[in-house]
Amino acid sequence: MPRPHFFALLAPLAVAALVALGLVPAMAAAASSTLTLNAIADTYVSSSSPNRNSGGATSLAVSQNSNHALLRFDVSLPDGSSVTNVTLMVYSKSAVNGRVIVHPSSNDWGESTVTFANQPAWQPAELSRSGVLPAGGYVSATLPVTSVPVSGPVSYGLSTTGVTGSLASRETANPPLLLITYSATPPPPPTEIPTPPIASVSPVVENVGFSGSGDVTDDSVIWADPANPANSVVIADKKASSGGGIGVFGMDGKLIQFRAEGMIGNVDLRAGFPLSGIPTVLVGANNRTNNTLGLWSLNTESRTLSGAAARSIPTFAPNYGFCMYHSRVSGKFYAFVTPYEGGGSIQQFELFDNGAGLVDAKLVRTLSISSITESCVADDDLGYLYVGQEDVAIWKYGAEPDSGDGRVAVDTVGAGHLVADIEGMSMAYGPDGTGYLFASSQGDSTIAVYERAGSNAYVKSVRVVANGSIDEVTGSDGIDVTSLNAGPQFEQGVMVVHDHPNTGGSTSNLKYVPLSAVVQMTPPPAPPGPVTSFTASPTTGTAPLPVSFTDTSTGAPASWAWDFGDGGTSAEQNPSHTYTAAGTYTARLTATNSEGSTSATATITVNPPAPPAPVASFAASPTTGTAPLPVSFTDTSTGAPTSWAWNFGDGVTSTEQNPSHTYTAAGTYTARLTATNSGGSTSATSTITVSPPAPPASGITARSSTTTNTSTATATVALAAPAGRTAGDVLVASFTADQNPTVAVPAGWTAIVNGLSIASSSTAGAKVFAYYRVVGASDPGTYTWTLSKAVKWGGGITAYTGVNTTTPLDSAVATAVNTSYTATSITVPGITTASNGAMLIGGLGFDSSNPAATPPTGWTERWEATGGQIAEQADRTQATAGAAGTATWTFSTAKAVGAWRTALKPAS
Repeated sequence: MPRPHFFALLAPLAVAALVALGLVPAMAAAASSTLTLNAIADTYVSSSSPNRNSGGATSLAVSQNSNHALLRFDVSLPDGSSVTNVTLMVYSKSAVNGRVIVHPSSNDWGESTVTFANQPAWQPAELSRSGVLPAGGYVSATLPVTSVPVSGPVSYGLSTTGVTGSLASRETANPPLLLITYSATPPPPPTEIPTPPIASVSPVVENVGFSGSGDVTDDSVIWADPANPANSVVIADKKASSGGGIGVFGMDGKLIQFRAEGMIGNVDLRAGFPLSGIPTVLVGANNRTNNTLGLWSLNTESRTLSGAAARSIPTFAPNYGFCMYHSRVSGKFYAFVTPYEGGGSIQQFELFDNGAGLVDAKLVRTLSISSITESCVADDDLGYLYVGQEDVAIWKYGAEPDSGDGRVAVDTVGAGHLVADIEGMSMAYGPDGTGYLFASSQGDSTIAVYERAGSNAYVKSVRVVANGSIDEVTGSDGIDVTSLNAGPQFEQGVMVVHDHPNTGGSTSNLKYVPLSAVVQMTPPPAPPGPVTSFTASPTTGTAPLPVSFTDTSTGAPASWAWDFGDGGTSAEQNPSHTYTAAGTYTARLTATNSEGSTSATATITVNPPAPPAPVASFAASPTTGTAPLPVSFTDTSTGAPTSWAWNFGDGVTSTEQNPSHTYTAAGTYTARLTATNSGGSTSATSTITVSPPAPPASGITARSSTTTNTSTATATVALAAPAGRTAGDVLVASFTADQNPTVAVPAGWTAIVNGLSIASSSTAGAKVFAYYRVVGASDPGTYTWTLSKAVKWGGGITAYTGVNTTTPLDSAVATAVNTSYTATSITVPGITTASNGAMLIGGLGFDSSNPAATPPTGWTERWEATGGQIAEQADRTQATAGAAGTATWTFSTAKAVGAWRTALKPAS
């Protein structure tokens, strides 16, 4: 039954005591009055008992998600009243370290009939928060004056900041109270608070930007590595219509990976997305090329992206912006896509695992918007969506798919702190709902900062100014912020801002600003998550090895993701798994609950069963021929050998499974293979017959050589003529030049390779050059090549006699390059000669001044230049026209290397 107004029962001294304690606001002077109302209806609903009505309960259970309280008051103020203050007071029965959150609510519920199942749609928007809940005392929350009508009922929903509290209901002596201070005449205008001046902040890093030109880098998102902050990355779009895509940058601004994906718009990410049961960092974007959702998973160890979309997921066309949301109400993940055209709709998609380890989506909500809209950001903890309508305002919506289309303006263009266009937005999270909302004001190249809580009060604006060689931000567009440790220089967080044009660059780029230079804040505490542990039995044995896994995790995990290390997975709590192959495996369990996930590992060692000895056999092709005779050996042994020992019968051996070997001298050789495994070894043999080469049709000989190098950078290569060279000789010159210069081919010389690049950078790597010429009657004593820049180099010339001066080359040119700096050999593909007695010639160059190189077996080294850049030239006569096998140079130290080969044609 209805109870009398609570304050009508209090003595004046009791009221004064509450005022003194700050629990009840003091009466306004003169024209102000305060009305104190008891709740006319209250109850709570619980997801654990969805059909239970608790309208007569004396306690109201409240928590973050599972228990919500509903209160209703009947307001009746004098006509013409202006409300100046609204305070809600609730009585806490027990002390908990949490606060009551007040939400708007529909009046469409009855105290004696409402349940969790039939309650009106829950509105996650936050009106206010109380102080920490005490034991046996009232707490208060100041509400917006617009939250109450002058006359009629008003309802509120109550939740908490994550704990479960117990509040007294209206059926007790301490009912919920609503205190409304009002004035019969309009209140005086509020005192105008001066806008603080725009502060200057300095970037400490700028990224290298993408290749190309123009404003191609637009938006970015930061992933802060919780385990190794220095491993954090910035993921950015390349919104170019040609060559567009998405890139990953380190906190030093250097590019780690680029994926060509089309014209990518805005990017965002959320950690903890369950992909095949494993928490994954999911990165998303809108693709403007084909108007789809782009989805990738981030490998947190290699810091690279892999495609994660289950299919081509269409959006409306044309799409423009993108952001993501992780609901604390349902645990689901969502993506929002904004429209390029006025009169379009904002689309909300639910993202989910399609059951095959890929991400699919379904449309769950649309919001109409009247003009071009790009940026958006969602507050996962408080449940809000912020949308930047470029020339109008920042709008605040509920982020849940059932939140409807209600919205409020946070700030406006022109009248507020923003100059069109409103571009990127981001959120910096603090503890207990604190933190800041950031918005890029492109028209004046500033960043506006607002409170994250409450009605998003404006705090300040900042401008990113130049710092040394890093230029200022102009035309600010995309922005992202994190309050988490993002590594050296960014231990208190980082703000990443788009800049176009980037002074000194051909494309737009990103500036990294320490967040501590913008705002001072405490990052949110890491979620507790479960503490993962498990046992495995046995952990060693012989294949096939069945292993039983038992979860021993604490912290109430709700799901389990097992990776057994051999490609097998399971979502059971206590699975069994059989390892069928020998090896050392790392079994990993990731345990997850609503607060997060952690992992634990164990090593499983599987030994192979002792096999029988293998039966050695092999094929050789060809088994007869003329020296030099290249032979390919193919292992055909059975019984699973694990090692191979070849003896080719000419003193050369190999441990490869399928080697190749060239017999350089005539003879009959016995090739032997010994195949071995843990059960023993057996051998097999084959006879190889090598005939002597036919005499050359005519003789080509090397007359003499010269070589030169310089470790001092010069802009010319000067090579002295070989001693004794005469008219009609053919000269073959080659050299290696540092730092990738270009060379104009001098008159009289024909290029064999004109700049074989060992690396692509203009400041690192080297190029290999090779040329030939026919000596004339008045050739100079020194031959000179002009380089495009001064560099170190090394090279030489060999003079050959007996070469066809009309058509000196007898084959095509073959090349090989290895730029990994890990090669200790390089093999140049085979060539085919047209003439008997052709001279095989070739050479190589290192991006280094050492070490020496060893030419292919059977070749004669004519010269080698060291000290400036390594260059080497060698040759070998091929008696009979036809295929010449591959040629392999070896060297003792791993290098980046380029090599070439061709053949000289005999004169007759």
